[in-house]
Amino acid sequence: VGAMLAAHLNQTQKKRSTDKELLSGAPIGGMHKFASDVDWMLFINYLGSLQSVNENNRKEVADRLERLMKLDPNFDKVYQDGVLSLSVADPDKAVELLQKACDNPQLQSNWKIPFYAGFILTHHVKDDGNLANYKERAKRAADFFEMAIKRSGQTPEAYIINSYVRALARAKGIKEDNLKFGVLEVLYEEWDRSKNRRKDGAGMEDYSVIPNLTERLVKA
Repeated sequence: VGAMLAAHLNQTQKKRSTDKELLSGAPIGGMHKFASDVDWMLFINYLGSLQSVNENNRKEVADRLERLMKLDPNFDKVYQDGVLSLSVADPDKAVELLQKACDNPQLQSNWKIPFYAGFILTHHVKDDGNLANYKERAKRAADFFEMAIKRSGQTPEAYIINSYVRALARAKGIKEDNLKFGVLEVLYEEWDRSKNRRKDGAGMEDYSVIPNLTERLVKA
């Protein structure tokens, strides 16, 4: 009887759930949300038993997070809290998991997830001295920060804007000791492009994701 009920629920879920293809195929009768709540509590208890997330346990942490994502891909705490625990020990894996969340149409209104991905790329991925890798990583971070800006509504937080502009400066190959001049260059180029695209009656901010662009340029 349980097997018949599970099969029925599985077919019904495919029709009703737009993210069915992202879910685990475990035979749990469609009770993925309940299972994810239980697994989340187990995950929190597991983290609490660790002194730190490091080389020895990072794979286990990642495996538990991926299992949670399959049980409930829309569970934002998995990304906002869970994945961040992996950001120092395995930043590349953390960004990979956050990218999946960014691609999830059910989480399109969540600006924190892309911001965290950009933050990890900026602060936790080691600089190996390769300028091309440095610029590529900064460009990816800028793309995530831009996504966060677009998802945050009319008034994005100032630190999101600042992170975006600094990432664009780094994407030019500008290192930390010259970053203030890099920020000025980025703002001027964005201002100049917006000015050239401007039409009658439209402000320059209509052509840029950076709010108060002229004010920010003058201040820089």
